[in-house]
Amino acid sequence: MARRGIVRYETGTFSHDPRAELAEEAMLHVEINETASFDVVVTPQHIREFVVGYLICEGYAADASEITKMRLNAKDRIARADVTLDSPRVKTLAFRKNYNIIWTECGTADAFYRMLGEKIPSIKSKVTITPVAMFRCYMEVLEHNDAYRRTGAYHYAFLFDPKTAKVVAQAIDIGRHNAIDKVVGLALSKGLDPSKAVLFSTGRITIDMILKAARARIPIVISRSAPLDKAVELAAQFDLTLVGFLRNNRFNIYAAPQRIETAPGMRPRKGARAARRARARTAR
Repeated sequence: MARRGIVRYETGTFSHDPRAELAEEAMLHVEINETASFDVVVTPQHIREFVVGYLICEGYAADASEITKMRLNAKDRIARADVTLDSPRVKTLAFRKNYNIIWTECGTADAFYRMLGEKIPSIKSKVTITPVAMFRCYMEVLEHNDAYRRTGAYHYAFLFDPKTAKVVAQAIDIGRHNAIDKVVGLALSKGLDPSKAVLFSTGRITIDMILKAARARIPIVISRSAPLDKAVELAAQFDLTLVGFLRNNRFNIYAAPQRIETAPGMRPRKGARAARRARARTAR
């Protein structure tokens, strides 16, 4: 578990929680016989066992004896496994680089950026929303998720007007990431500006979902579920407001609380001031 300071709201009162628990995940890059690779996101425990199980369950090896060598290392919380397989299946399977990127979360925001080769500017937005409007948004979500109630299989993404708490666009998909892509596309097809809206997702918030919101310049992301630890880290880096566990008269603010009206600022993380001073001394 990772821990991070957040701002909680419950029954009309804000409070600080300096050690809120967040689920922790990391990027794993796997190289097979120096000819193929894939990226997957996992929790940091039992990496070796995951690689063995994955190769067998996906049909690349018949049993563990065909995995003749495995070297594990990690840097910047991104793990790498170099695997040698003595398996006839590898020769017949079609591979390409990063053929199977399974998105959930990744390593640190900076390390992820280095892998992605992309820089996204911070969010500069004066959009704000009140707690009352946020709960109105949640009630709107409950009124629109009939397909989920019937099947239990869908995710929704909504774009709200932060002033009126009215839905301006909504989308449904079996994947929470796809739903976000759809709702942004729907908004743009209507001539709407996503940077003036609030995004509400019914799924947990992961680092790639924060990237999607930041690319679309959406300033506030809300979910009724939990964010993962590196999503929180990246949202703070982008100065993108991130809210989780929005439900009956309560929610948690994980990053950029200034866009939630009347919310207090985030307390500095332990050691953050010392790190800033050290960087300043180095820059002189």
